Amino acid sequence: MGYGRGKPHGKDSSALHPRTESGHLTAAFDRAGTVSELCEKHQIHPTLFYQWQKSFFENGAAAFERERPRSQSLGKEQDKITRLEAKLKDRDEALAELMQEHLRLKKELGEI
Repeated sequence: MGYGRGKPHGKDSSALHPRTESGHLTAAFDRAGTVSELCEKHQIHPTLFYQWQKSFFENGAAAFERERPRSQSLGKEQDKITRLEAKLKDRDEALAELMQEHLRLKKELGEI
């Protein structure tokens, strides 16, 4: 057959893009024909296709997503938290100044 031991186009199966893997699965469900024909067309082994199918059914599209390095996502989240905390501190300080001015004016007018 035209496929070789689960290595599409001579590449390791992990080298395929997640959308490619899910695309092959979707093609199998959306069209008439056999899994064997699909595998032959895309040069993948049927066993690999069925592994993808099992993973897809168990995990949906997330089954093929590559995880970002945790340090990258944490770094971006920490930067956002730091920016938001600074913004909140600035607003708290502005509010405190406004309240002081408000109280001073009330005292001047004899309302307190």
